[in-house]
Amino acid sequence: MLFVDWESDSELAGYLHTLNEISHLEPIQNTDSAQNVLSDSLQRLQERSIDQQIDELKSLKQRSAEDNQRLNQLLMQQHSSRSGR
Repeated sequence: MLFVDWESDSELAGYLHTLNEISHLEPIQNTDSAQNVLSDSLQRLQERSIDQQIDELKSLKQRSAEDNQRLNQLLMQQHSSRSGR
């Protein structure tokens, strides 16, 4: 697996550290393996993307029916993502 190989390669391990730093504000609880760091970082990046999309839709002065549907989908994704932690 690519992310496991990154852990033992000093040049690529820096990318894991960068992902760790930019993906969230909370510390990663389990940094025992590169796989855990990568998985947690990617999940948090996805959560931040969802949050941004929600903010953009909420800031619209007028939302179409499609916008409202998308907002509801994103809110459900946000809830299920956060309740899974």
